[in-house]
Amino acid sequence: MPRPITNLAALPSTPASEVIGRSARILWTFSHGRSWMSLQQIADATQLSKPTTFRLLAALSVEKLIVQDEVSGEYGLGPKVAFLAARLLADVSAGEANIAAMRTVREVINETVVLSVARGTRWYNIVALDAGHSVSLIQNLGVGTALHFGAPGISFLAAMSDTDSADYIANEVAAPLQRAALDCLSLARRLGYVLREGDFLPEVVTIAKCIGHGQRPEVLHVSFPCARDSASLRAKAIRALFRASL
Repeated sequence: MPRPITNLAALPSTPASEVIGRSARILWTFSHGRSWMSLQQIADATQLSKPTTFRLLAALSVEKLIVQDEVSGEYGLGPKVAFLAARLLADVSAGEANIAAMRTVREVINETVVLSVARGTRWYNIVALDAGHSVSLIQNLGVGTALHFGAPGISFLAAMSDTDSADYIANEVAAPLQRAALDCLSLARRLGYVLREGDFLPEVVTIAKCIGHGQRPEVLHVSFPCARDSASLRAKAIRALFRASL
């Protein structure tokens, strides 16, 4: 059974911002697929010394952000992390309805479906329904992408008012690229969805559609390899996304 670390040592006498940054690096290490890791593995992954890693793990344990397995001695994320994740998901409006919509799209196209939200000038992937039909937080949770990049981002821009989207492009997009950004935005509004190829990975098609409006809309998007791409698959995905937005 996981337990908090009790032999807390004094934190190193380094500036608070550095301690926070190192602690964040430790927490972020668990976003890469492993639920439990040894002290040495965490130290290696964060490029911190073992004594420093241990002291930071101990401090994080006191705050219930990290726990240690009593048998293996390995470390894992604590209950407060789950609480924070739950709060983040609760911030997505109509969460259960969105999950149901994701399942509907997933059944139609047999590909992973991702839900994203926008905060400020960036968009974030929040939750995915994967090929195994399980709902999970995805590994790049918290990695923000500029709104003018990628099919999801352009979908968020298209959901903005004309004034807000124009202000964003004027202030956030390099001048030589602004015309292209406006053209993408105009097309997205005309079609009601965004289709892009090769945004993040070569030879991958992504189709995205906004499923909510107002101050905090959400976007559903699906991706599939160009090897599977066809007019029929695109049409099925677009129809499924439109149904999910109703």
